[in-house]
Amino acid sequence: MAEPPSGTTESVKPRTHKLLEWTANNVVGWLLTSLVAGGSAAYVMSQAEIQKIGDELERRVSDYKTWTEERLGELKSNQGKIIESVQQTEDEVVDRLKEVSLQIRDETDEITTDLRAVTNERRRIVEQITTSRKDARDNFATLNEKSNDIARNIRSTERNIAKDLESVSQQIQDLSDQFNSYQQSFIDEMTKLVEEGEKIVDGGTVISDEHVAKARTWIAKANYMIRSLTIPTEAGWSRNTSAVKESLRKAKEGFDKGDGETRMKHAREVLVIVEAIRDLARGGRIP
Repeated sequence: MAEPPSGTTESVKPRTHKLLEWTANNVVGWLLTSLVAGGSAAYVMSQAEIQKIGDELERRVSDYKTWTEERLGELKSNQGKIIESVQQTEDEVVDRLKEVSLQIRDETDEITTDLRAVTNERRRIVEQITTSRKDARDNFATLNEKSNDIARNIRSTERNIAKDLESVSQQIQDLSDQFNSYQQSFIDEMTKLVEEGEKIVDGGTVISDEHVAKARTWIAKANYMIRSLTIPTEAGWSRNTSAVKESLRKAKEGFDKGDGETRMKHAREVLVIVEAIRDLARGGRIP
């Protein structure tokens, strides 16, 4: 059996009734036309057979009607389910749209807050950079001025140092000249003292009485000049109580207590000491 025409349940049901009526009428008409066209043979069919055909046709139409109504019921039920599903889907979509809308609004608010914060931070950073640049320029100008002042002070200090160095150098030179002059005077005095001693000793073995006073004066002078010096020892240390001074003291005392030969011996010891001191002075170790 062919499927019924498509459509909604409200529009299909009236059309189905019309279709059934149209089918029944056409079938009856077709039978009558066939009977008339068949001539005398058509009249052979009995009234009972015609009734049987009509009953069968009515049964078939009734079955088709029942099937159609059942099918319409199924379609109506499916339509309700579809409508319910569509409505449920629509509600879910609406709820989801609301949820998405709220989420979008929250995210939009969050983004707006972040953008506002970023904008404020950017403004703060720009202001800070501007202030820092100004401070940097001011500091650079200050440092540059201080650097120029320092450079000027350095140049002035260098000139003053140069002058001071020149003055100190001159003072050192003056002191050096004075020291050299003093040392040379000392060397000259020691040389004279050596010469006096050589005249007193003069290769003799005894100091005569007429030369004792002169020798005693010479020894006293040598003792005075040498004992006022700082004489280095053999180890290089300078001491006021050096062996040289001790030897000089003993020679002086021995000269005063001795006789002619003993006095000559002590005079020679003093001469040796005086010559040694002169040689040390010439070498720069004394005074």
